[in-house]
Amino acid sequence: MIDLSNYNFLSAAINLAAVFFCSYWLTRRSLRFSPVTVAIDCIVYSIASVLALPLVREYTFLTDNRGLLPMFGLYFPIFYLSLSMSLPRTLCIYIWAVVLFIFPSNIACLIDAGLHPEHSTMAFDFDTFFMHAIFSIGLCIYIFWILSKWDTRLFSSPNIPDSIWYGWLSIPILFLGLNIALLPENYDLLQIHSLEPTYLFFSSSLFILYMYLTSIFYSYMTEYLRIQEFKEEQRISDIQKLQYANLQAQMEADRHARHDFKHTLHLLSQLASAGDMDGLISYIREYAKESSSSIFKNYCPNPAINALINYYENLAEQEGVLTKLQVDLSDPLPMSDPEFCALTGNIMENAINAASEAPPPNRRFSLSMCIQNDSTLYIVSSNDYNSKLTQESTPKVSFFSTKNEKLHGIGLQSIRETVDKYHGTLRISKTDSEYFLDIAIKL
Repeated sequence: MIDLSNYNFLSAAINLAAVFFCSYWLTRRSLRFSPVTVAIDCIVYSIASVLALPLVREYTFLTDNRGLLPMFGLYFPIFYLSLSMSLPRTLCIYIWAVVLFIFPSNIACLIDAGLHPEHSTMAFDFDTFFMHAIFSIGLCIYIFWILSKWDTRLFSSPNIPDSIWYGWLSIPILFLGLNIALLPENYDLLQIHSLEPTYLFFSSSLFILYMYLTSIFYSYMTEYLRIQEFKEEQRISDIQKLQYANLQAQMEADRHARHDFKHTLHLLSQLASAGDMDGLISYIREYAKESSSSIFKNYCPNPAINALINYYENLAEQEGVLTKLQVDLSDPLPMSDPEFCALTGNIMENAINAASEAPPPNRRFSLSMCIQNDSTLYIVSSNDYNSKLTQESTPKVSFFSTKNEKLHGIGLQSIRETVDKYHGTLRISKTDSEYFLDIAIKL
C-alpha cells in the first residue's frame, strides 16, 4: 500500500512524468502511435509504477528513488516499440532523460535533510515535495525551451549512423552510476559530517557538466548532419553538371548530324535506287536509334529535378530496366529543391536497383509525380523485384531489400523522414513480384 503519511509517491509520479515528457518530446517525429495513445499509456504505467513502488522498496535493496530504476527499465521496451528508431539512439535518449531528472531528486533529498533532520532517509513532506516539483517542472520548461531552438531532426535523422549513438551512450550510463552513488541512503551521513555544501557542490557540478557534454554532442551532430546534407546537395549538383555535359555533347552531336545529313540522304538514295529494301530499313532503324539516344527530356520547369530524373532514367536504361515516367510538377513544391531531389533520388534509386535484379523480361519501373487541385503532391512508384524482402514489425508496414545488409532500408528511412517532416502519408505494399510506394503531401 502507498504510505500517505509522506509525499514520496507524488515525487515518484513527478519523476516518471518528467522523464516520459522529455523522452517523447525528443522523439515525437518518430512516433508510431498517436500522441493521445502514448499519453494514455504513460499515465496508466505511471499509476501502476507508483502503486508497485512500496513493494519494490520493501523486497529489494533499492531504497528512496532508486526504487524507480526497475520501473524505468521495464518501460524501456514499451518506449522502444512505440518509436520507429534504432535501438542505440532510443536507448541514448531514454537514459539521458532518466539521468537528467535524477538531479532534481538529489537536490530535493538535500533540502529534505536540512528541513527535516528527524528523517533518517527520504520521506518527503509537502514542503520538500513542493520544491522537488518546482525543480522538475522548471527543468521540463527549460528543456522545452531549449528544444524549441534546437533542430530535433537530429534525433530521428537516418543520416546519423548508430555508431555515433553507441559512442555517446557511455556518457549517460556514466552519469547514471554517479548519481545513484551520490544519492545518500541515510541523512546522518550528511548531517554528522556536515556534508550538505559538498553534496550540493558535487550534484550541481555534475549537472552543469552533464548539460555541457550534451551541448557538445548536439553541436557535433549538427555539424555532422550539415556535412551530410552538403554532400547530398553536392551529389545533386554533380548530377546536374553531368546532365548538362551530356546535353552539350548531344547538341554538338546533333550539329554534326545535321551537317552530315546530306551524306545520309545520298546513301538512302543509293539504297533505294538499288532496290535494297532490307538495307534501307536496317539503316533507317539504326539511324533512328542513334539519334534518339541520350536525349535530355524536360519533365518539369525545375532544372534540378529534370537533371535528376534524366540521370536515373539513363541509369535504368543501362541496367536494362524499362521505365515509364509521368511527371506533372509546378511551383511551388512543398519542400526545397535539395529535399525533393533527395526524396525523388531515393525512390528512383531503390526502385531501379530492385528492378535490375529481376529476370530480364520483368525489369520494369513506373513513376508518376503530380500535383492535384493545387493542394496535394502525389508520388506513385512501382517496380519489379526478385529479392527476398523483409517486413518490418511495425504499424507502418514497409519492405526493403536485404541484398546489402549494411545499407538496407537507409533510403526508405530517409523517404519516411521527409514525408513525416511535411506531415504526409507513406504507404508501401507488394505482391509476389511487384513493389508499390505511394506518397501524398499537402502543399
